[in-house]
Amino acid sequence: MGGLALDLFLADDGHPPGSGPGPPAVRAHRGWVVASILVGALTAPIAESVPLVWHVESEDGVALDARDADSPINPASLTKVATSLWALERLGPDHRFGTRFASSATLDPSTGVLEGDLVVLGSGDPDFHVENAYLVARALNDLGLRTVRGRLLVDETFWIGWEGGSERRETDGERRMELLKQCWDDAADFTDRYCQIQGRDALNQYIGGIQAMIPGFAIEMTGSPKISRTYIAFEWIGKDKDGKAFASGTDFGEIGLDGRIRKIVGFWNP
Repeated sequence: MGGLALDLFLADDGHPPGSGPGPPAVRAHRGWVVASILVGALTAPIAESVPLVWHVESEDGVALDARDADSPINPASLTKVATSLWALERLGPDHRFGTRFASSATLDPSTGVLEGDLVVLGSGDPDFHVENAYLVARALNDLGLRTVRGRLLVDETFWIGWEGGSERRETDGERRMELLKQCWDDAADFTDRYCQIQGRDALNQYIGGIQAMIPGFAIEMTGSPKISRTYIAFEWIGKDKDGKAFASGTDFGEIGLDGRIRKIVGFWNP
């Protein structure tokens, strides 16, 4: 397998050609430089430790400097450099992700009942986790909210956790169960072409079996889910560990008053 290129956009640091930190070839190139750090496929064997690897190119693709560019290594947290540079360039250092909780209904302060829908409006916050949801719940309680009579509506730019709040990618059975408890009713059932599952424990075991049989398997929602009172419908695609789609379909479900799934019926596309 070929290497994986991570494009890092390095801004001019103000140093004239031939000065400043970094390898000589980088110092000699003023302005924007595209640095492609080539790393081998993560599954490739590593014969020996590689202390430092780099490959630097100019914007027009001319190789400026390299060291062991074809050596397979695990990029690990180095990928954070690329995403951090992108965020600083596109969003700026003062950007903050905001998540809003709103409703067009009126809260009755005497009973704590919201006679309408509670709406969650996200902004793609990549670091909103379960503990943040608990803090929001406490804040809503502090405002006097005790019961929501309507629906919990969540837009597609909100999720919990780094992977979209998706328990399907959690390979640890106990942690996956904790995630399922938040969204799946104790006695909920799941039915599709290949199985009929009753209860959360059985679903957890089924997901674990699929992960063992197809390592890296994940299901991703396509588009926005359609919600009608306590019913939901959404389309999905199944991908392998390389991100290649090999299945798709549409699921219909029922959501309980506590916001957890009570039933899912899945239909696979031909």
